[in-house]
Amino acid sequence: EFAHLFHPYLGDEGRWLGEGLATYWQNVLRARSGLIASDEAWDELHDGFTRGRAQTRGGTTLAQASSVMMREHTFLRTYWAGAAYWFKVDVELRRASAGKLGVEEALRRFRGCCLAPPREWTPVEFVTKLDSLMGTDVFARRWREADAQTRFPDLAPYYAELGIVVDSDATLRVDDSAPGASVRRAILTPHSDTH
Repeated sequence: EFAHLFHPYLGDEGRWLGEGLATYWQNVLRARSGLIASDEAWDELHDGFTRGRAQTRGGTTLAQASSVMMREHTFLRTYWAGAAYWFKVDVELRRASAGKLGVEEALRRFRGCCLAPPREWTPVEFVTKLDSLMGTDVFARRWREADAQTRFPDLAPYYAELGIVVDSDATLRVDDSAPGASVRRAILTPHSDTH
């Protein structure tokens, strides 16, 4: 829940964005602080993505599912598709910076310029500002894609790049020979600027 302090109030239309950050970040921060092992963090994330995928019904966008979450109980899809968004953005930021910059740096910069005084931001204002602060377009580009998506995000290319392998018995293991293994490790490694 502390992760909600890192972003502004985003209104009902930004529910999946805010809940997704809290869902993704809780697993990252628990691993970084040593509360859980990195393997357990990846297991937790993968299990959540699997549950979110199972609740996703085609024909409804993530924005629509998010807006009716309380009434139709689309919590798993809303939270975990949102978490998938932050995971993808984190990977892309770290890929572009040799593992040095990720979601936490964007949130740190946002806090420094824009979190106070408190006000409501639209989701597009928030992701556009994050892009501006990071000199990228990944936040808004991935947000537009996720908001309109009627299926759960395809994470297979990210898993393959990072070396997250799902075996035939559904157990998870990591492959340190994967091209993005260093990015995978950087996501769960404590940083001096971690919130």
